[in-house]
Amino acid sequence: MDESNMPFVSLVVVGKNEEKHLTTCLSSLIDQDYHDFEIIYVDGGSTDSSLRIADSVKAGSSRMRIVRSEGNISESRNLGLSLTQGQIVAFTDADCVAERNWLRGSVAELMSCPKDVAGVGGPNVPPEESRSFRLRVIDQTLSTLLGSGASVQTKLAGSGKFVRALSTSNCAFWRGRLQEVGGFNSKLSFCEDSDLSARLRRRGLKLLWLPSHPVQHFRDYDGMKSFVSYIGRYGRGRGEAVRRVPRLMTTALALSLSAITLFIVTLLLAFLDPGARSLLATYLGTYFALVLVASASVAVRLRRVSAMAVAFLVYVATHVTYLTSFLTGLIFPRTAGDHP
Repeated sequence: MDESNMPFVSLVVVGKNEEKHLTTCLSSLIDQDYHDFEIIYVDGGSTDSSLRIADSVKAGSSRMRIVRSEGNISESRNLGLSLTQGQIVAFTDADCVAERNWLRGSVAELMSCPKDVAGVGGPNVPPEESRSFRLRVIDQTLSTLLGSGASVQTKLAGSGKFVRALSTSNCAFWRGRLQEVGGFNSKLSFCEDSDLSARLRRRGLKLLWLPSHPVQHFRDYDGMKSFVSYIGRYGRGRGEAVRRVPRLMTTALALSLSAITLFIVTLLLAFLDPGARSLLATYLGTYFALVLVASASVAVRLRRVSAMAVAFLVYVATHVTYLTSFLTGLIFPRTAGDHP
C-alpha cells in the first residue's frame, strides 16, 4: 500500500506495575516502521518504577505522551482514547512486544477490509525462549477449544476469520466506530474488550482476527501454582463482568455451567439412589475421555508423549479453577476498591 495513503494512527498502551517489560514494550512501539503515528502510554496507578521507565523512554521520542489514570482498566483505556488524534486507534498492553512491522501490517489489513469491519486483531504469542516445557504445554492447552472456549486471547495460530471479540493486547479499530459505541464500559474492570466487541457487533459491524501480525505477550505465570492463580483471577473477573453485563455470558461458558449443574444433580442422585451411580460413572467417564483426547492432541502438537499427562492436569485444573472462580465473582462481586 502506498505510504502516502496511510492515515495518522494513535497507539494506546495501558499498563500498571509493568516495570519488568515496559522498556522493551515501549521501545518496540517507538521503533515501528510506520511513518506517521503517536503513542499514548496510560499508567494505571503504578507503584513500581513504571513511570520513571516511561519517562526515560519518552525522552528519546517525540511521538510519545504519558498520562496517569486513577480509574479501572476501562477508564484508563477511555482516557487514552479521548486523547487520540488518529483516524485509526491501535491497542496493546505494557506486557507485550511488537515486531517492527506490526503497526503497518495491522493498519494495512484494516484499510483493505470492507466498511462493515470495525477492527482487526491478531495473536498474543508467548515468547518461545522464555517458556519451559511445562509452560509450553499450558500455552498449547489454553489455545484449544476445551482449554479456553476458543477465546482469541489464547489463540496461537490459525487462519483468518471473523470473531466475536478482539483482545486489546493486539488490535486496531477505526476511531469513529469506537466513538459510535461510546468507547469502553467504565463499569468493567475485566472483559472490557469483550464488551466493546459485543456492542460493535450489535451495530452490525464485524471483527476480523488474522494470524499475520502477532505480538509477543509475557503472560504472568511461570508454573502450575501461578497458572492456577492466573486462571482464578480471570474466572472471577469474568463472573463479575457477567453480573454487570449479562450478554458477556458466552455459549462455551453457558455450556460449561450447564455441565457443572448436571454433574451436581447427578452426584446428589447417586447419594440418594445407588442406581444412579452408573449415570455418574458415565458422566465422569465421558468428561475424562474428552480431556484425554484433547491432551493427546497437545502431545502430538508438541511431539512429546510426556506432554499428555501435563496437559491432562492443566485441563482439569483450568476447568475446576475457572468455573469455581467464575461463580464466586458472579455471586460475590467485589467493589471497585477491592480489585487488584
